[in-house]
Amino acid sequence: MDRILDYKVSLCEDGMTVLHFLRAKGFSRHILTSMKPDKKALTLNGGKAGGNTVLHTGDVLHVRILETGSCEGIVPTEMDLSVLYEDEDIFVLNKASNLPVHPSIGNYENTLANGIESYFRSRNLICPFRCINRLDRDTSGALILAKNALSAAILSAQMRNREIRRTYLAIVQGIAPKKGTVSAPIGRKDGSVMERQVDFDHGETAVTHFQRLAVSDNYSLLELHLETGRTHQIRIHMGYIGHPLPADYRGQVLAGIPAALLFCCAVISWNFKLRIASKPLVWLGTISFEIFLTHTFLLKTLVLVNVWSLPRTHAMVFLLIGTLILSPINKAITDHIKTLIPIFSSNTASRKKNHEE
Repeated sequence: MDRILDYKVSLCEDGMTVLHFLRAKGFSRHILTSMKPDKKALTLNGGKAGGNTVLHTGDVLHVRILETGSCEGIVPTEMDLSVLYEDEDIFVLNKASNLPVHPSIGNYENTLANGIESYFRSRNLICPFRCINRLDRDTSGALILAKNALSAAILSAQMRNREIRRTYLAIVQGIAPKKGTVSAPIGRKDGSVMERQVDFDHGETAVTHFQRLAVSDNYSLLELHLETGRTHQIRIHMGYIGHPLPADYRGQVLAGIPAALLFCCAVISWNFKLRIASKPLVWLGTISFEIFLTHTFLLKTLVLVNVWSLPRTHAMVFLLIGTLILSPINKAITDHIKTLIPIFSSNTASRKKNHEE
């Protein structure tokens, strides 16, 4: 939106040029460049002024910043917004969880940007979407938006200089330390656009400070302060120190690797007629396919019922024992069903006959 400002020159600002004065007030080079085509952008005591005009104590500098941004590409969608604060320069709202901030593939009309565009249009305001801080889709909390180019420049500079303090509250699994700092770079997972992981070789610097506020039923309530704003930073860092967020099973599916390897070994053994002397391994080989299927099914089921609210070790042991118990039952049921279906029975008899020959 357009912004008109009147500055009264103070004693300590006496002798400054208009350009120097405006830069000290937070005007970026981009804003100053965009003001040049507007002949009424600057007036001093009612008369014309330029960037090299010298200011004196008591002078009144009138500044007009015309909106040059565009709102095109954001479809207005009526939405209930929880507005915390609003004035001519900033707009602060309480973002709900499970709400993406920016439009993306598959989310063209159901993002916070769409709701804010509808809000501004209903008030006849032209305010391009200028989001100062970022919140993940699943995160709720205060979100700051700039309503004009100047406030955007000032707030962005404050973010870069870490003058805006961001405080987060998060519930994590287990009894976390009373306080601590996690300094571990974060980067994209190979082959993924969205997923992130701790990556000391190629990741970007990420620092999270935390303090434990309360403990209940093997959960900890933490207060967190971020020095950086990497995607999923809290989620990644808390999982990295062994205290993941509830229901966050990313990186906890390592138990699937033994089952997959066992199945691969069974296939290799069957193809190359390898002989294994260990009876337990032979037995596991006979149900390797069922282990693979049962483990995958159990993993997805347990995620749905939030088994990861248990300590990680307990959850993994529960998953392993459940797989070993249910896999033989799964095989027995499958073999019984095969005997009831003629096509499987005939194929089994044919394979036995070919094997004997």
